[in-house]
Amino acid sequence: MASVDVIKAVAVTAELCGRTFTEAAAGVFCDDLSGYPQQAVLRALARCRREVRGVLTTSDVISRIDDGRPGPEEAWALLPSGEDATVVWTAEMDEAHGICSPLLHAGDRIGARMAFKEVYTQLMAQARDEAAPAKWTASLGSDLEARKRALAAAVEDGRLAAEDAYGMCPALPPPPALLLSAPPKNERAAAKARRELKELVAAKREGTHADPLAGFKALRERDKAGETLTETQRAMWRNALDRVPVGGEVLGGFTPIPRDLLPPAMRKGAKA
Repeated sequence: MASVDVIKAVAVTAELCGRTFTEAAAGVFCDDLSGYPQQAVLRALARCRREVRGVLTTSDVISRIDDGRPGPEEAWALLPSGEDATVVWTAEMDEAHGICSPLLHAGDRIGARMAFKEVYTQLMAQARDEAAPAKWTASLGSDLEARKRALAAAVEDGRLAAEDAYGMCPALPPPPALLLSAPPKNERAAAKARRELKELVAAKREGTHADPLAGFKALRERDKAGETLTETQRAMWRNALDRVPVGGEVLGGFTPIPRDLLPPAMRKGAKA
């Protein structure tokens, strides 16, 4: 049901245009506008008071309702200029572009423009008569930088959701909604990783040029002496010392071979 503000605005506008409504006629007139946002209707009625000359009709009001669809001239200017261009357009623009495309390919831009404006105006009027909201979609071109600019502008203008634009162009900044939905940080796992890294660095620092495995050997001795080591420390010295080559020396560029893979005669010479 129409609000009191809309009913009053319709009555005043009709009177200024030379028409007086009966209560029943005013009710039907307002019902025809009830599917549109109230503020958009009030703005359209204000335009009617300035522009309409003659009897006020619902078509006069509906044609002036700003539903987010661009006018014919703006819509024509937004059309893609080639396959490399990205365009964000309404369903009506897309359909009208398909009608005029043969003329564009033939090089007849004047004829294409006239055909586009005629079809687009009809489609836009039909959509507004049905109170259908504008539906914006993107047609992606091959120029990635131009795609980024076009999608960013569409998000800023409220024509595309930031999440949808980011899905089509990951080069855009991640929208806050996606950042907020990221899985929470596992503090326990992060602390464990930091501790293991610290222990590994400490063990390597104990090594010298003469014996790079000194730190791991020290861990082994501490373990054999009954000192409580972490699982990481125990795994480090075992992984390091179980792969010492024959003679216990670490040679430059040598890739240690696990003891169990050595020939039996060579296993005896390998230090534990």
